[in-house]
Amino acid sequence: MKKTLKLLTGIAFLIAILAAASCSKPGAVKIQCNAVEVGGELVFTIYDADSTVVATPTMDPAKFVADLITDVEPGTVVFWEWDEDSEVDIFVNVAPPAPGKIFPGPANPSHDGKKFKLVIPGNAPEGTEAYYIEFVWKGDTVTIDPHLRVPPGSGGNGER
Repeated sequence: MKKTLKLLTGIAFLIAILAAASCSKPGAVKIQCNAVEVGGELVFTIYDADSTVVATPTMDPAKFVADLITDVEPGTVVFWEWDEDSEVDIFVNVAPPAPGKIFPGPANPSHDGKKFKLVIPGNAPEGTEAYYIEFVWKGDTVTIDPHLRVPPGSGGNGER
């Protein structure tokens, strides 16, 4: 009986450790990007914890539309990073077309240039803002246009 209890306690402890390690840190959102060639064409996929979107090319081959809307709370830290199998030359920029209240300016690149990070202002109001992801693929600069949204009921209260 004691051996069984010790074994079950050990298993429960390991499960608790694994569950804690698999959770993303509180107040953080990760947005994954993937760009690969399929049949001679660029296929761009972007996803967060809630959904996955395959971007649609526009008439301009350097621009794609991604209908991904990622929900963020005021004060959230947002990370963008490429999947390891992405065929991207350079991750150039993650920024809004114009500074806003949710996305106040360009995200900060990591030292290796493979990730970007943005802290959503603590006073960000409810609403949705567009931003763009810019990268180089096979020598061409490509732009994608997802959105960040502060959902209803979670807008900032004027504090930072």
